[in-house]
Amino acid sequence: MAKSQAIRKPLRKPSGNSIRNPAMGSTRIAFATGMLLGIIIACAGFLLWPKVAEAPPNLQAVEDMAGQASQRVTESIDWSFYDLFPKAEVATVGGYQQPMAAEREPNREYFLQVGSFPRLDDADERRAELLLLGLSPSVENKVIEQRTWHRIMLGPFESDVELNRVQAILAANDFESMPIAKAKEG
Repeated sequence: MAKSQAIRKPLRKPSGNSIRNPAMGSTRIAFATGMLLGIIIACAGFLLWPKVAEAPPNLQAVEDMAGQASQRVTESIDWSFYDLFPKAEVATVGGYQQPMAAEREPNREYFLQVGSFPRLDDADERRAELLLLGLSPSVENKVIEQRTWHRIMLGPFESDVELNRVQAILAANDFESMPIAKAKEG
């Protein structure tokens, strides 16, 4: 049995009387005409555009105006408060002082309370947020008026500097905190 072979037919070459697209020639002419007109208009615009010569800056006049303005500002400022400041005494309001500003008592420990929640789930959520900040919080249960509150505590802190550093971290992350002093156990 003989194998059948595919036979290729040669492509037909267009004959001399084939139909041409008449629009093809006019499209090329329109394109070439548009390009030529665009180049001519761009060159004419460049050559005919009015040239504006920049005046060289008068640096001396600018420096004089700046000197006069700064002298007027300096003359209008009242500098007498520098003389009064060393003699003045600033009064502080006792209610705004934090308990940590006083000297540390040897039998006290200092903590930061970062939240107090009636539900343990809410307290655990806050604890997790603080753990993500690199802090080590603990949850302390406190019964107030026959209801258990779960307080989130940080500490104890060895120094006021350490306590203030942690308070700054909390404030930068929108957490409110309250310093608490407790009696040392033991």
